[in-house]
Amino acid sequence: MADDPENIVLILHGIRDMAGWQGAVRKTIESMCPGFKCLPVRYGWFGPVSFISPLSPGGKAYSKLHKQYQSINYDYPNAKISIIAHSFGTHLVGRLLRDNPNAKFHRIILCGGVLSREFDWRACRDQLGAHVPRQESVILNECGNSDPWPIIAESINSRYGASGAYGFEAEHRITERHYEGGHDLFFDRDHVENYWVPFLSHGEQGLGENTARIRNPRLIERVLLSVPGTKPLLQLFVVIAWAILALWWLWMTIAVLGAIACAAGVWPCTDPSALCLQRFDPIDYNTPADFNFINPSNDPRFPDQLEVANATPAIPDGPVAFEFSNDSDFDLWLLFFDCSHFYSQGGTPWLAIPAPANSSSEQLTALQSKSGLYIVYAYRPELGDPIWLRRVNLRNSKLTTLAIRCEDSGLTIDVRP
Repeated sequence: MADDPENIVLILHGIRDMAGWQGAVRKTIESMCPGFKCLPVRYGWFGPVSFISPLSPGGKAYSKLHKQYQSINYDYPNAKISIIAHSFGTHLVGRLLRDNPNAKFHRIILCGGVLSREFDWRACRDQLGAHVPRQESVILNECGNSDPWPIIAESINSRYGASGAYGFEAEHRITERHYEGGHDLFFDRDHVENYWVPFLSHGEQGLGENTARIRNPRLIERVLLSVPGTKPLLQLFVVIAWAILALWWLWMTIAVLGAIACAAGVWPCTDPSALCLQRFDPIDYNTPADFNFINPSNDPRFPDQLEVANATPAIPDGPVAFEFSNDSDFDLWLLFFDCSHFYSQGGTPWLAIPAPANSSSEQLTALQSKSGLYIVYAYRPELGDPIWLRRVNLRNSKLTTLAIRCEDSGLTIDVRP
């Protein structure tokens, strides 16, 4: 087509970046370079947690770049395709060249790069600058002298490198440029006009002299670069921290989903006031109740030693019989705490009795106590801590009925001799 552009320039952003700078760069290049068309590649927010992941990150971002490259190659088969990549985008460019031998670029601009310093440019030499004389550079690698992020990237993850700070170890058709500034110095309009536009249009001849000094490593950088084992140890620490954060995120996600499910009435809630609305799976009564909480004597409602001593059972010896009925629609355990045990340390302090849902009255014989005074709780794991029902003297009659009811305020118990 007659109106097809001669040059396509892809613009690729980095992490923690919604690519707001791409529009201004696009406008500057297209206004100064007739026949150029700039196409931003956006892959959404890519956060630090994903960046440091020990798993292979950037699947979505890489897929976006790969698909857009293929689409442009199909739509503009005669155009020369160049690319500008910042930060994490430089890693994606290296991956595209390494994994796709058919991917070819006319010129490449890398800035604030985290692509490995050991990247083998010679291995992809046939993919670079087919229309540029072989003695000329087709890659412009720009470094900021006060940019910490490439060094941080190399230190915390072995897949990255500080090429945006120190340059590449094996140069092949590369021009290295150093500037006074940080990670985002490259987006200034003057920088685009003075460096990016000339390089895209005329290659390294249009750049002029580079007067900025090459980065002088600071103390912490020298430690990371020279002390054996420093970077692997740091990377191990980052992996552990990432795993902890990932597990925390998973736990919080489960908690939020559980709260939503609880509110929707499709999962047991831990709020006792909502228990009437829930149904639980039947309890396996062959398994003892599992509970572990503070001694109930810490509750101010717990009877003191004098009250226990003055509790006179009607039947002083032998087991006592009682009946219970559960009018709620869920199963639970009744927990009887023997108050006389707490003060005399004799006998078994707890007696756990199952109370199936909608059970009819049953007669059990199990309770023996010096005083007959018990604290009655309801419990099951979904409730968290046991729920206080009331205290009763189960030795005041041969037959005591416990009627458990579920109300809006929670569980209650009626005691009838």
